[in-house]
Amino acid sequence: MEKDIKKLNITYSGEGIVNGEIDLENFASSILNFGKALQVIKKYLGIENLDIKVIATKEGSFEVDLALITQGWEAFKNLFSSQEASVLANLITVLGIGGVGSGIIALYQHLKGKEPKHIQKNEDNISITNQNNITLNFSSVVVDIYQDIKFREYMENFAKTPLDSDFIDKINIKHNDKILQIPKSDKEFYKKALWTKDTDIQTRIYTQTFSIVTLTFNKFNKWKLADSRGNINAIIKDEMFLSKIENDEIEFAKGDKLICEVELIEDLSEDKINASYSILKVKEHIKSSKARRLPGLG
Repeated sequence: MEKDIKKLNITYSGEGIVNGEIDLENFASSILNFGKALQVIKKYLGIENLDIKVIATKEGSFEVDLALITQGWEAFKNLFSSQEASVLANLITVLGIGGVGSGIIALYQHLKGKEPKHIQKNEDNISITNQNNITLNFSSVVVDIYQDIKFREYMENFAKTPLDSDFIDKINIKHNDKILQIPKSDKEFYKKALWTKDTDIQTRIYTQTFSIVTLTFNKFNKWKLADSRGNINAIIKDEMFLSKIENDEIEFAKGDKLICEVELIEDLSEDKINASYSILKVKEHIKSSKARRLPGLG
C-alpha cells in the first residue's frame, strides 16, 4: 500500500537554549501535545491511520524533525478541491504552514485570544470578524477544529506552555521551505479556553499573577488573592500544589506571589452577576525576600 510521508521541522529558539540543549520536561510535553493536536485534525479530515515519528535532532539551536506517515490516502484526495493534494498535504494546509492565510494558526492570530465580534456562515466558508473589525474567511473544518476543546488544550501545551518559560522565545514549524512562526508575543493567543456559553453561564480560563492576601491549609477553603483589579476568593484545585503544602515542601512569606491558571465562572441570569473563581494550576510560586512562614497573610 502506498505511503504518504511529510516532514515537519520544529525549532525552539531562545536565550535559555545553550549548546542545543533544552529542558526535557518542556520539550517532551510540547512535542507530545503537538502530536495530539495533529491527531485531532486527523479526526476532522477523516484520516484513518496517521503515524508520527521523531527523527534524530540536529546540532545548533534545538530542533526536532517529525515524520507524518499515512497509508492508503488516495481515497481522501480532493478534500480541498485539489487534484494533486494528498491527505497529509491537506492536514498541513489546515494547520496553516507555509503562509496559508486561512489555516488554524491564522485563526489564532486573527482572534488574538479574544471572542469574535461577528461570525457569518457563507456557502463555502465562514467569515469571522475580530475585535479590531477585521474580517477573514476560514473553511468550516478549520473553525470546527479551532473550537474543539481538546485541540485547544493540546495547542496550549504545545505553544503557550513552553513560551511561558524564560528559556524559549519562539517556536518555528517548517515544512519544505515554508515556515510558520509562533513568537512569545503571541503566546496568550493559545489559551486553552476562551468563552464557552451555556444559556446564562459564561466560563473563562486565563493566566494571572496574584499577591496572597490570606491563605488556608484546608484544601476545601478559599484563598484570598489580589491583583491590580482587586481581591478575589478562590478554591485551589491544583492537587500537586496542595500536596506540596501538605508535605511542608512549600513555605510562604508576606509578599509572595503566585502565577495561576484561573477559571472564572459567571452566572448572568440575575440582575447581579455572580462570579466564582478556581485556581486550576499554580504555574509558579514567586517568593519574596522574607523567609518567615506565616499561616495567614491577611
